[in-house]
Amino acid sequence: MSWENELVLMLRHCLNDLVIEGTDPTYTSDRLEESLLIGAHYVNQEVNLAVSYTVDVDECTLSPDPTTSSPRDSAFINLVILKTLCIIDKSEFRTSALRSGIKIKDGTSEIDTKTSAGGGGMFDLMKNSCQMYEDAKWEYQVGNFRAVKAILSPFTGVDSPAHTSAQRGFGPIGRFQERDTFN
Repeated sequence: MSWENELVLMLRHCLNDLVIEGTDPTYTSDRLEESLLIGAHYVNQEVNLAVSYTVDVDECTLSPDPTTSSPRDSAFINLVILKTLCIIDKSEFRTSALRSGIKIKDGTSEIDTKTSAGGGGMFDLMKNSCQMYEDAKWEYQVGNFRAVKAILSPFTGVDSPAHTSAQRGFGPIGRFQERDTFN
């Protein structure tokens, strides 16, 4: 099974956009593939991955295929699903907010075309899906030794005697002073 089939199916489950007899899904498979590629592009840029992926949204290609590579790149797959879910939920929230109408008050007059469909629940859904991605990204980066760096030698701060302003070439007011010799 290639990424086009497997990732689309996984994303459909997360979106609750399954194909059920007698109903059409909200999103076409092509639209979800494009969304997944956009999500993969962001993940590729935001996360220090073990494998360098080439994402071409225009040609609808992702290589190497994370579902068929050995070993299978489950971390990348999960991050892409969560990032794409966040992107789609943000889009749905914007659309819902636009449809929800407006409320105008002028003195005692009031016009309210808002509906309850675009309320806080959609915002919470979008916020939660994006937070799930951020949490998963952080967990991957912390658990990934290439993303965590440490200072393994003695560190001297700005206030330490080794770094006085005179040794750095700065005078008492912070401007650079020329000196003939450095100790």
